[in-house]
Amino acid sequence: EQFFFANRYLGLHAAVCFDSTFPHFRIQMQAQYKQRRERMQEKMTKAFSKIGFPSMMYLLQKYDHLSGADHAEFISQDVPPWHISDDTCGPRPDPPVDFGMFFAAVFSTADVRGAQFRSLHRGAAAEAENVWLPKLQEIASVNWAFFLPETAALTPSIMQEEEEFGDLVFLPVSQAAGAQGAEPTAEQLRWTLAFLQRFQFRWLLVAQQDAFVSAGALLGAISALEQASGNSATRTVLGSWKARENDAQSPGLVPEFFAVTQDTFHLLASHRVVRWLRTEDFDAQGGGGYAAALNAWLAPLELQRPELPGIYVGRIGGCPADAQVLHPVEPQELLLLSDAAMEGAPPCQVIQQMRSSGQLQ
Repeated sequence: EQFFFANRYLGLHAAVCFDSTFPHFRIQMQAQYKQRRERMQEKMTKAFSKIGFPSMMYLLQKYDHLSGADHAEFISQDVPPWHISDDTCGPRPDPPVDFGMFFAAVFSTADVRGAQFRSLHRGAAAEAENVWLPKLQEIASVNWAFFLPETAALTPSIMQEEEEFGDLVFLPVSQAAGAQGAEPTAEQLRWTLAFLQRFQFRWLLVAQQDAFVSAGALLGAISALEQASGNSATRTVLGSWKARENDAQSPGLVPEFFAVTQDTFHLLASHRVVRWLRTEDFDAQGGGGYAAALNAWLAPLELQRPELPGIYVGRIGGCPADAQVLHPVEPQELLLLSDAAMEGAPPCQVIQQMRSSGQLQ
């Protein structure tokens, strides 16, 4: 067995007690033997804490970075998962930002409308406190970044925004990308996965800027998945799954909003995989774009594909009563829907009432 732990705190020492991984004959002879061993772990933990060791782990297996259960154990023991190395004989670098329960990757635009949406998602104004991203911040640790085309870096207002907030990421320009659209190309989505390789989180949330999301519905769905798996949801992509014309047997993920567990993300974003993700065919004329590419990447994986109810995309004025995710919306609609969702009223019902009364065009 090989185990490498990087001591990041100068002046502290690490104690390692080796034991055989082969089962002792007493385990088979005496059923209570294992129970005594478990009590011994608790006693040893107390003994090591008395002399100043902040945490203790029992390495009874070879840990897997892509295992949700192992990842959850590291976090519960206050051990950064990136301090536990793989077979490369050394730890990985610290992540660019602190570990968070969620990381939100929001694709945005460089125009005035995009600036309005980013301001709402940051919760800069009191009126935006119920928008899904600020709401998540009240409940859990959240990091985020807004992804814009790199041509936006030439705009003075964009650079001023970046200097003030530091949450903008500029995507490489692609021939298939629209000038103003927030929808990324397949190559830009692949680049985004590679960019986020070193970030650490439990769930990756991917959204377009003009998507309304009910924070309560999202948290409820994720909480149910975590509880069902012992707080270690793995190989899961949460979203809306629709039948595809070219493959009725394999449902396709609606890409305007979805959530991915860290193990699934790190598999796709790993150095061994991300460079081989095909993009050219999908970015060509009629290739289906990033939605087709994303589903092609996910198709061969053995995943849990739970449905997040109430996802409606491509709407033209309509607002279904059971909507929990709605795309696209205008900035004012995002505020109204978010406020209504927090009050327990059907969000779309509020919009319809305001339209009928002339308060909203």
